[in-house]
Amino acid sequence: MIRPSSSAAFERGERHVGVAVIALALHHSDSRTILPRVAQALRATRRHQGAVALAHVARLQHSLDPECLALR
Repeated sequence: MIRPSSSAAFERGERHVGVAVIALALHHSDSRTILPRVAQALRATRRHQGAVALAHVARLQHSLDPECLALR
């Protein structure tokens, strides 16, 4: 389960939230849970980290969503 604080980390502008999204993409097995956080990273100033996370989700989960693809 993803902690609710991950969304709050974006709102607070946490310095390493993009790195956390990449780690989530590498280690969490449910793409439906990961992809909303990836979309947040793609919308934020951490676009490059969101793109890396999206690539890992695609590679490991064989899954993408239209919102993330539109944001890349």
